[in-house]
Amino acid sequence: MIVITVPLIFPILARYGIDPIWFGVILVVFVEIGQISPPIGINLFVIQSIWDGKLSEVVIGTIPFHLLMFVIPGAAHSVAGAGAVAAPAHDVPSGARP
Repeated sequence: MIVITVPLIFPILARYGIDPIWFGVILVVFVEIGQISPPIGINLFVIQSIWDGKLSEVVIGTIPFHLLMFVIPGAAHSVAGAGAVAAPAHDVPSGARP
């Protein structure tokens, strides 16, 4: 998924001045949330197959990780600087094409 979407979205990020590092962090967090979220969370099925419990118990066990994955990037962004995503990442010369 990342291999297909990032090359398409990256030139747009440069035009809007979005920091590519923060974009990468947020993208990885969203992919990880997708890996542990039902109904298609692949990691849920892997854990359930090696553990003798029910899938519903595995899903309930992922709730603290969902909360952490939403809270920690938000806190890191607010501590690192409120303008980190909106600030231009690099000085692009006026004639250069992103």
